[in-house]
Amino acid sequence: MAGERPRIKSIITDSIVNLEAYSENCCSKNARQVLSSPHKFNSDVWADKHYTIRVQQGDDNGVREGIELEAILELIRDTFNHVINYSLKYGKIVNFPPFAPPQSTRIVIQNHVDNQEHFLNVALEYHFLDVDTYEVTVWTAMKHKGFHIREGQYIIQLHHDKTILLQFVKRALKKLHTFDRK
Repeated sequence: MAGERPRIKSIITDSIVNLEAYSENCCSKNARQVLSSPHKFNSDVWADKHYTIRVQQGDDNGVREGIELEAILELIRDTFNHVINYSLKYGKIVNFPPFAPPQSTRIVIQNHVDNQEHFLNVALEYHFLDVDTYEVTVWTAMKHKGFHIREGQYIIQLHHDKTILLQFVKRALKKLHTFDRK
């Protein structure tokens, strides 16, 4: 009829999800999701005296530029979930009680800087304190090609699209895993 309002056409799409339907997940071919909830971790970041002196006073070669606390904290934030994931997959990256300082695992987080060949290298220890709390200690930081990596040490390289887990074994870097950054 003339003068009638135009009707809204119903559009059916494939994006409608039946919440009562059973589907496949990681461990069952016939499961239904009943909850999805985010979990957050707390990280208490500490700076060792060695690192603090290097930032404030430098060393025999002068002041170390590019290792300021803000840059280090951003690097820790950008890689925190990756460190936890790598630790779940490979074990001894995060330290768990009882803590034994000489045997604690110290990892190196590396980030490309200044479009040059060297990395910002940050030596860190991650310690599990509680179900949702980790303590992160910054031991030292250096923006230099000659940063010393110890035998058996884990390295997490931060790239613009992913992180790469490496381990220094027999004087060579061995690639263990990668994760896309999200």
